Amino acid sequence: MRRSLWCLLLTLACFPLIARADSPDEQFEKQIRPLLVNKCVECHAGRTPEGMLDLSSKSGLHKGGMNGPSLSGKNVDASLLFERLVTDDEDLLMPPGERLSDAEIAAVRKWIAAGAPWPDASAEMMPADFATQSDHWAFQPIMRPQPPSVANEAWCRTEIDRFILARQEAAGVGPVEDADRATWLRRVTLDLTGLPPTIDEQADFAADTSDQAEQRVIDRLLASRAYAERFARRWLDVARYADTSGDGTDMPVPEARYYRDGVIDAIYADMPYDQFLIEQLAGDILAKQNPDDPENYRHTIATGYIALTRRFGNSKYAELHQIIDDTIDTVGKSTMGLSLGCARCHHHKFDPV
Repeated sequence: MRRSLWCLLLTLACFPLIARADSPDEQFEKQIRPLLVNKCVECHAGRTPEGMLDLSSKSGLHKGGMNGPSLSGKNVDASLLFERLVTDDEDLLMPPGERLSDAEIAAVRKWIAAGAPWPDASAEMMPADFATQSDHWAFQPIMRPQPPSVANEAWCRTEIDRFILARQEAAGVGPVEDADRATWLRRVTLDLTGLPPTIDEQADFAADTSDQAEQRVIDRLLASRAYAERFARRWLDVARYADTSGDGTDMPVPEARYYRDGVIDAIYADMPYDQFLIEQLAGDILAKQNPDDPENYRHTIATGYIALTRRFGNSKYAELHQIIDDTIDTVGKSTMGLSLGCARCHHHKFDPV
């Protein structure tokens, strides 16, 4: 059975920055707003925020909560909001059980001392530049690069070896000697299944001295359930799968395992990626269109990709808009290479959203 290993190549680019002091509005957007989103608004937002303190808006911040105003003008140390961030009382510390870093506390101090500016004017709508936007990295077709030329042609067994050796030759180093057969078996088994080879597998490989011995091991591992379980984790991580609800209580979701097992089954069956993605996004629609299809159970389970998103609030006071926003963010990142969540609050600085 043929297997295809999908690899995600992440390229990190560094850009020179011109050193200058941020304006109060820039400091809020770069340091304070992300802090509020990541550490505060999960509890302090919505219809019934904790302590009746809503930190999702400027008006909510200045209104304060059950314990009084959040701010005392520009007096940092007299502001209740700051007191809760630096208190030694674990019962009063915010966020609960997770003290902010010194850099984060310093940023909040600077923000309050500046009058807690909170930009509320909408940014000017940027004109669509489709020519430039089409150059976004995620929109580029996969290309087959030309393998580089190398000096030690005899060492290369595959075209991939040429890329490795070219980098080594450029650095003035050479490849190490081949691993012995037992070491090779241990490495390839761990790479593809996450498990060491069994005693029987080691004995079988040692007894197989044919030229196809290594290829047979790889074919066996790629066709194994253990391989499917290991590489299903790649997609489950992208889909932000968890066995729990992800809200404040983080309660178990026993039914989540059906989705997890469905992803494993799809990889084990060598399902084409386009079919896999269609079922993830629209499996319930497929089931509705073809009610007699025996695969409808699998189709419906596949939409756990959307259904098993992070929860905000309990069933009675669920913040549905945040749940939907989180789902959109997951779909955008995992299928389009776009961080759509950034466009929730402002125009995206980098992605064509």
